[in-house]
This record gives sequence, C-alpha cells and structure tokens, in this order.
Amino acid sequence: MRRHALAVAACAAGFAVLASCGKKGAPLAPLRPQPARIADLTARAVETLVQITVVVPAGNADGTTPSVIEQVEVYALAAPPLPGAPIGAPPAAPIAVAAIVQPDNLVGTAAVGEAPAAAGPEPGPARLTISHDVSTVVAGAATPGDVPTVHYVAIGVGRGRRGQPSPVVEVPLGQRPAAPDAVAIAYDESSITVSWSAPAAGVGTHVDESGAGATGEPVRRSVEPAAGTSFSVPVTFGERRCFTARHVVVAGGATVEGPASPDLCVTPADRFAPPAPGSLAAIAEDGAVILTWRGVDAADLAGYVVLRGEGPGETLQPLTRLPVAETSYRDETSRAGVTYTYAVVAVDRTEPPNRSAQSNRQTVTARD
Repeated sequence: MRRHALAVAACAAGFAVLASCGKKGAPLAPLRPQPARIADLTARAVETLVQITVVVPAGNADGTTPSVIEQVEVYALAAPPLPGAPIGAPPAAPIAVAAIVQPDNLVGTAAVGEAPAAAGPEPGPARLTISHDVSTVVAGAATPGDVPTVHYVAIGVGRGRRGQPSPVVEVPLGQRPAAPDAVAIAYDESSITVSWSAPAAGVGTHVDESGAGATGEPVRRSVEPAAGTSFSVPVTFGERRCFTARHVVVAGGATVEGPASPDLCVTPADRFAPPAPGSLAAIAEDGAVILTWRGVDAADLAGYVVLRGEGPGETLQPLTRLPVAETSYRDETSRAGVTYTYAVVAVDRTEPPNRSAQSNRQTVTARD
C-alpha cells in the first residue's frame, strides 16, 4: 500500500513539472514558416527580352526571419490589348492571378544565393533577375496593334512551401516607342552633349555610354519625359566615348524600351584657348618697363606669354621663351628712348598650346 502511494505521488509531481514548463516557455516558431509574399517586382522590356527583377523579402509571412525562400518562380500570361487603350490602362476584364499562376505559364526560376552587400556593414536585400524571351509572343501578332500585353507574377518557394503570388506587372509590348530621331553628339571645353529630336508625349529617353570614360562598363543615364532632348557629361580630352539612345515608356512597374540609335563615338580634342588676359598696364622705369595684367581662370592654364614690338607694334613677338606663371613681368631688355608696344596672351598645356586672343595693348617709351 505504501509503495502504491509513493508511485502516485511521483506521477503527480511529474505532471506538475510538465505543466509548469508549458506555462513558462515561449511559443516555438513553426518548423516550416510560409515564404512571405514578394511585393517588389519590376519588368524591363528590351528588344526581344523582358527582364523581371525581384526583391526577395527579408522575412517570412509570419514575421520570422531570416527568409526561407530558396528560389523564385516567375509566371507569364499574354493577353491581347484593348483597341485604343492608353499606356498602362487596366484591361476591361482584369486577368485573374489564378489564370497566370499555372504550370504551363512558368517562364523562369532563380535560386536565392548570398545577398549582395549594401552601402554599409549590413547586407542588402537579395535581388534576382529572370529573363523571358518574348520573340514568339511578338511574332505571333498579326499586326503591330495586336502585340499583346504580358502579365507577370512571382512566387517565393522554400522548405516545400509556397508564398502568396506577387502583384501583377503588366508589360505592354505593343507600346514600344520608335528609335530616337536626329541623334547627334557634340562637345565643348567642359562637356559632351548627346541630343535628339523631341519624342512623343509621355516618352522618356535612356542614354547608354560605353568606352574609356565609363571605365569600360556600360553606364545608363535617364532623361525623364518632358525633361529635355539632350544629356551632357563632363569632357575628358583624348578619351574615346561612345553613346546610344533609346526612347522608353514607363507603365506602372514596367519599362518598355524602343530600339537603340546607332552608336555615336567621339574622342574630344582640346581646341579651346583660355580667355584673354585684360587690364594690361605698362610703366617705364629706369632701365626697365614694368607690365601688370589681370589673370584668367582656366583649368589647364600653363601661364602667360608677353609680346613686344617696336613703334606702333603692328607685329608683336614673344619676349618670353616659356610661359610665366605670374601676372606681372619686368622687361629689362628695353633700350632707352625706344618706343615699344606690349600685349599678353594666355596659353594652355596642350601640345601645341592653344593661345588666347591678345590682351589690350600698351605703348610706352623706355627710359635710361
């Protein structure tokens, strides 16, 4: 009897311990959290490719971290456009997400790898790009007006579970703008300018650069609609730069680019002289003529060359073999009683140097 009582007491104590642990412990996270819905989805249509860019969520549907998404699936469904519908207008009968997310509509997958580093110690969000070849979609249209709009949806998959479908991004392939007209390139002493004719309303322009000035890698610069018909970058003389331009239409999360203009390349040469010095003054002193003038501001200024001629000075010759850096000069080679005419020019560091126009002239008679 006593042995039975001890056993019952032990069991009661064990149940009490179990009950106590259950009350004090924090709830455990699910072993297989559901991937979060992808909210950031954009598309860029170039030539016969649509590039879908997805930002992978940092957490999961229940708020836990890190994200369990192991890969991203992208689905696409083409639908004919509405006749006369403006760019980005919703269809009369919206495409159901369920109709897009079908096995036959899967156009690409991408595995989630290491997240790229952001501008700081913390890692940035993982970005994946999946390309979809739409050449058959476009070729299947009877006329350019029949080119369909392609609807895209992305879904994150991880640990055997799928997240909710992303928002739908519509890419109106039939709204591709024409190539830019009258694309030209010019440069001056400070910048290179690419210009083009004004596009249709609501159409922007991308300018792509490749070459030494872009460190060999393509660089893209955007000019928003109605923001102008040119784009300028700083010039570097002797450096080959190449540019192309594309018109672009932005419709919601989609960017549709037209064909590129032909490559335009230029290697700028420094043919630009510095400004002319001013306010030249000449004072005759015993044994010398003292010259002073107002200097100029030029990034590649090498200095100043003093010119001198006898009499009225129809033809002036350089007095100095090398440019002088100062804005004054003492002419100790003048001969007493002789009348001289002086002027000053600025020169740059180009070989051969570019020379400015002459400063004002000053005529003075040298003294003993």
